[in-house]
Amino acid sequence: INAEYGGEKSTVMERTVAKVVSKTGTGTVVPLPLLDKNSTMGLIKLQRLIRMWLCSRQAIKRVRLHVQRTKIAFEIYQTEKAYVRNLNTIYEVFYQPLAKNPIIDSSVLTKIFGEIFPLYNLHKELLRKLKEKISTWNYHQTIHEVLVGLLPELKRYEKYTSSFEEGSGILQNLRKSNKSFDKFLQTASRNPRCRQLPLESMLIMPVQRIPRYVLLLKELQKVSPIEQQKSITDAIKSLDMLLSFFNESTRMISERSNSVKKLSVLRSTVSGVGDLQAFQTNFKKEGDAKLLNENCQPKKSIYIFLFEDSLLVAKPISKSKNIIMKARKKFSSFKFSATQVIWLEDYTIIKGASSSIRFVKKYAGKSKKNSLLIYGWENSALRDSWFDSIKNKKDVMEYEKLRSSVNSL
Repeated sequence: INAEYGGEKSTVMERTVAKVVSKTGTGTVVPLPLLDKNSTMGLIKLQRLIRMWLCSRQAIKRVRLHVQRTKIAFEIYQTEKAYVRNLNTIYEVFYQPLAKNPIIDSSVLTKIFGEIFPLYNLHKELLRKLKEKISTWNYHQTIHEVLVGLLPELKRYEKYTSSFEEGSGILQNLRKSNKSFDKFLQTASRNPRCRQLPLESMLIMPVQRIPRYVLLLKELQKVSPIEQQKSITDAIKSLDMLLSFFNESTRMISERSNSVKKLSVLRSTVSGVGDLQAFQTNFKKEGDAKLLNENCQPKKSIYIFLFEDSLLVAKPISKSKNIIMKARKKFSSFKFSATQVIWLEDYTIIKGASSSIRFVKKYAGKSKKNSLLIYGWENSALRDSWFDSIKNKKDVMEYEKLRSSVNSL
């Protein structure tokens, strides 16, 4: 036992060196008497039994962990097998018939299915490697290294995840507008291979696949030997980084799409903004505000459109009593008139009193025009919300840094 657990080696087999410490009135120490030969042999047998019991406990623990680890490894393999089967179903039951019988345009078909077929070929290779691992599975075998080896190929998910939202929107619109297409999808979904799942539910599977790997590897890490812990942790971090990159790419594309739609609306609702070529960054929010003087007293009501790098300040078009103006407005969709564009990088932005935000121009020079602009809101909560939106501009450098990290995988 001493040798196994790092204690001091001793001649305990021959005699007991332990002492019973008993403080008497004089502070003396009473030694334990020497054991006879029979007692010594009994002690040796006791030590042997304790050693066997401790070893069996460790062995049982290792066996239990290996059983759990084997179960998770087989789950990774089985879910991968099901995933590849579903990708094959999408190709043979949905895509091939649509490609041969052009109910919809081929370019639209490509947008709906995206980059799913390169992923199908990738996962067939991944499944083959997982099968090799499972067929020779033992206590020292690892399975996460298969995923690590294919990390560069898993970057293909960026294109699929970033275009998934657009493809889903096109699919929904086509089902409503094209009866032949909708009828085909309903018929195809009744195929036993689809297991009563519609195309929409099958197309979202690739979006969920990488998060599934992360969850399974985290479970695998809990029951793996210590010597495998670090490599599994590194694999989880790499997959998490890929997920962050995919999510950021999707968010940026979604924001850009929303910005394009918003700019289209602005052309018809805000007068005096020209062709809006200056607003090429993402739209963030809009709302009512007040233009304040230096004493934080309201001067006039305004309406603000916030972009990533600028503020478009407009004023509501007032109701005119003039009959001619009324007649003009009847045929006009303009609700606001643009008064000013503020480029955020030219100003220092700070919170002010009375639920206001102060914009102090960094390089005013001799001209005092617009060197200090103060805008106010109804309450501090609204002010804080706008302040956070203005200050928390998307950092393109951080996104590029993330992209660089992913490219190095």
